[in-house]
Amino acid sequence: MIKKRIMGIDFGDVKIGIAITDQLKIISYPYHTIDRKKTPDYIFEINKIILKKNIDTVVVGLPLT
Repeated sequence: MIKKRIMGIDFGDVKIGIAITDQLKIISYPYHTIDRKKTPDYIFEINKIILKKNIDTVVVGLPLT
């Protein structure tokens, strides 16, 4: 049985931080940083991670700027 994970997304003006939980959904770890200037289609990159890591829940941080 493949266990699902939770992904956290922190949107910034320049970079997007991605964190993913362990399979028990207890602890999250930094996973990847997407540079928005180098990767204009960052939604596609996020979707690839969701499919690759079996994500079932996405939590998005509240951008203040």
